[in-house]
Amino acid sequence: LGLARQVLSLREQAIERMSNAFELREDLHHQLKRALQANPDLIGLYAVFETDALDDKDGMFIGNQEMGGNDSGRFALYWSQRTPGQLTSETIDEQMLADTTPGISGAPYNAWYSCPRDSAQVCLLDPYFDEVEGRPLLMTSVAFPLIENGKVIGVVGVDISLASLQALSEQAHQALYQGEGQLSVISPAKLLGGHSRDPGLLGKPLNDAFGVESETIARA
Repeated sequence: LGLARQVLSLREQAIERMSNAFELREDLHHQLKRALQANPDLIGLYAVFETDALDDKDGMFIGNQEMGGNDSGRFALYWSQRTPGQLTSETIDEQMLADTTPGISGAPYNAWYSCPRDSAQVCLLDPYFDEVEGRPLLMTSVAFPLIENGKVIGVVGVDISLASLQALSEQAHQALYQGEGQLSVISPAKLLGGHSRDPGLLGKPLNDAFGVESETIARA
């Protein structure tokens, strides 16, 4: 939520002081990078504006990755750190933004973008596989709509490795139950985001871990 406010604030300030399009995109680029540097537990941050919603100058930035311009020119930037502190950036192309291939939860691949865009609400995604710096990683995302005058003009989000949720579930398990019992993090689609007993079940259906008890747990 704080990142969404910062991105909107940068845009508003640029409009007020009549900054040029290059300065605005450079500021957004650095803001996302700084935000990720300040949060080593996150694996990624992204910001995607709708076509010409940033400042109506997308046509000047087609393929300009240094300014966050994707293949259509709109600002669609992703900063990642597969290893904490080692940051890389890339633009998100239109094919990826439009990819509705179902993931392991049945949700479309691009839900990290389309969910907040279409619902105008914050979205917590079910576990899904994506490539980060060329390697597959099981993750979840929290995505926020950027809203101006009641209209969604873009999306910002954070990516969280399920390994991080797994570590938290194991730590909580030890702290709360002294190693007895088990603790699980369950997504809205009833997938395991954390499971202290067996990390090999991350991203799998609740039924894989709890069998006949799954229905009772899902209703809790």
